[in-house]
Amino acid sequence: MNHFTGGRIIAGSDRAEDLEQPSLRDFHRYWLDKRGTRRWPSRADIDPLDLKSLLGSIALLDVVHEADVTAPPRFRYRVFGTSFVEWFGFDMTGRMVDDWPAPEYRAVMNASYREVAMAGRPFRRLRSFVKDNRVLRYEALMLPLGNDSTDGTASRIEQIIVAQVFTA
Repeated sequence: MNHFTGGRIIAGSDRAEDLEQPSLRDFHRYWLDKRGTRRWPSRADIDPLDLKSLLGSIALLDVVHEADVTAPPRFRYRVFGTSFVEWFGFDMTGRMVDDWPAPEYRAVMNASYREVAMAGRPFRRLRSFVKDNRVLRYEALMLPLGNDSTDGTASRIEQIIVAQVFTA
């Protein structure tokens, strides 16, 4: 079993130029291209075949908006890529972020996803953590997907697509 302890956010940013991983910079450019003149692209704009090099490193989350508009959104994993399963040792597909087994990591994930859902802009996270007594790190890029109109009248974020690159 994988044990994750400690960890810290090294950096959080919505600036693409801060991305270290070339594959994440490419992912961001792809998202910008699909967005066009809108604030964000829709899920229908994203073709998984265009993301072949990242497919195992992709998570797709549904943003669950509560009936009480003052309540923060919650998040459900629609897709939880194979590299996530390999690194974390479990599959979150179909489960809520609130079901994440490690409370500290759950809080980090919820805060990051809320940032994306509420601000409607990309968010980059660089984090270190301990797995089986080894310090590791990852860089993640979280991008909003929604039903934004072409005339600039935004509706709301419906999904978040995440690419995450793990490094030793």
